[in-house]
Amino acid sequence: MIGCLGTAALAVAGNLAGLGNGGFGRAALQIAASKSALPVGEALARGVLCNALVCLAVWLAMGGRSVADKIPARAVHEAPRLAEPAGRPRRWDPCVA
Repeated sequence: MIGCLGTAALAVAGNLAGLGNGGFGRAALQIAASKSALPVGEALARGVLCNALVCLAVWLAMGGRSVADKIPARAVHEAPRLAEPAGRPRRWDPCVA
């Protein structure tokens, strides 16, 4: 909880919401509004699936002995996002698990 509050305080102190003439702040509010409007079951399922991807990527990276072994582990976590077609709205919901 302290880390979360500290990160929020740094974001406010750094005026992150003002980046891009306020575009960053508007995007953050839009994402927060769309996530808070999700039904509880759907939000829970998305959180579990995102956490599973993060855990898999960490597990694979920890098992890698060289950088060449660790790069595919990162790709596991990023694959759904990278699969989105360019120029189209994102359907993949990025989360911090």
